Amino acid sequence: MQLYEIIFQIRQSINGVLLLIIAAAFSFIAYAVMYPDKLMILNSMIAGLFKGISAQARKSYVANRIRGHTIKAVKKLNSEGLDILPPDLKIVWVKDEDREAFFKNNQVIIRMRKTDNPHENFVNAITAFVSSSLLKDERLHFDSKVMQAADISVINKLVIEATHDSLRYFKEKINYLVENDDELKNYIEEIIAVDGNGMFINILLNEFMKAGRKKHLELLKDPGLIAESKEFLSFLFRIANGVYNSPDDWVFDRDYFKVAIVFAARTDTYELQASTPYVNAIKKRIDEGIEAIYVFGLGQKIKIAKDIAKLAMDEDMRIIDRRERYYHHKSLKSGARVRGVCIEIIADKISL
Repeated sequence: MQLYEIIFQIRQSINGVLLLIIAAAFSFIAYAVMYPDKLMILNSMIAGLFKGISAQARKSYVANRIRGHTIKAVKKLNSEGLDILPPDLKIVWVKDEDREAFFKNNQVIIRMRKTDNPHENFVNAITAFVSSSLLKDERLHFDSKVMQAADISVINKLVIEATHDSLRYFKEKINYLVENDDELKNYIEEIIAVDGNGMFINILLNEFMKAGRKKHLELLKDPGLIAESKEFLSFLFRIANGVYNSPDDWVFDRDYFKVAIVFAARTDTYELQASTPYVNAIKKRIDEGIEAIYVFGLGQKIKIAKDIAKLAMDEDMRIIDRRERYYHHKSLKSGARVRGVCIEIIADKISL
């Protein structure tokens, strides 16, 4: 073999290796973008190998573990159809006792002191993350106790989804918090019932978000909106608890919240009456000035709910959008769960 042939083969081999390195690098970057939670957990595991001999490794292990599991839990929560939380957070360890959280590039930066209790670290970080980012621009315009109860409910969801290890610590902390605060305890209980019926994120937080956006540039709070936020939660709780069991009761028409709820009927009833009565009821609500109608269907009635919403939108030009969100309905009596759908029908306010 001549010298130039040897050089050519060496160059080909080098080029092949470079291509493999470049391909591996791009694959790693793509993986990091698609699965940042897994990357953070992997980083935590690597740092964990050295946590016994390095203080910096211990801090990195805890921070990346919290970040990875939280990103994973937030991704699951946001996948239900409403992005209620930002996708990322970052832990910065400081010596100060007071925690601080702020936004930077769509990421929540949390400055907090590291303790020797891993459950305390995790719950403290999640608490700072949620209380600073859930309805971050709108929350000041709602009742503070209702928002605190909403924070606790969302934190509970994240803790359950991220790691059951810290759940006991979180429950003990919340039970201690509500021992002398009956108002907060009542709001938490109401949200638990509302959440089991798919109305916490799909309706309560969604409507809070919409109403708050109209006010977030205003400096002063509106007492009317604060009062309505409490009334609206009580309204949803009465429906979830079976107190309101008539279609005429399933309407909340105030200054800031103009909402109606429709429940798909039994399958055999629907086969006799089809969608017409429901579509007419939706049109009637829009005539009355209702801006959002939520259609619910459980189990086999999911298809019925979807048919009702589609037909209503096809027949009424005032309906500008419909959004399907799926959830797992929880029976207050038996605790049994069944898949359900909540379809938000949005009417054009200009044409009302």
